[in-house]
Amino acid sequence: MKDTICSLIADSKRIWAENAEEAVDHYFCFRREFVLESLPENSAAAVAADTEWALWINGNRVPATQYPCYPDKKYYTVIPDVKKYLCAGFNVI
Repeated sequence: MKDTICSLIADSKRIWAENAEEAVDHYFCFRREFVLESLPENSAAAVAADTEWALWINGNRVPATQYPCYPDKKYYTVIPDVKKYLCAGFNVI
C-alpha cells in the first residue's frame, strides 16, 4: 500500500491558489477540468487540507473527510477508488 500511495503522490497534480498561505478565515473552492479518453483500471484521490474539506467529482460528493491535522504532523486522506465518479470524456473535480 505504501508504494501505491507514494506513486499516487509522485504522479499527482496539485490544485492550489497563489498566496493562499497568507489568507486568514477564508474558504477556497478549487476546480480542475480534464478529459479522459477512457476510464482507467484504477483511480484514487489523495486530499490534504489544514481543515475540513469536501471532494466533488462530476457533481457527486465523494463520501470522505479528514479530521484537522496537528500543527507538527500533517497527513492526507486517500480515497482508494473514485472510478465510479469518473466518466470517459469531460470530468470536473
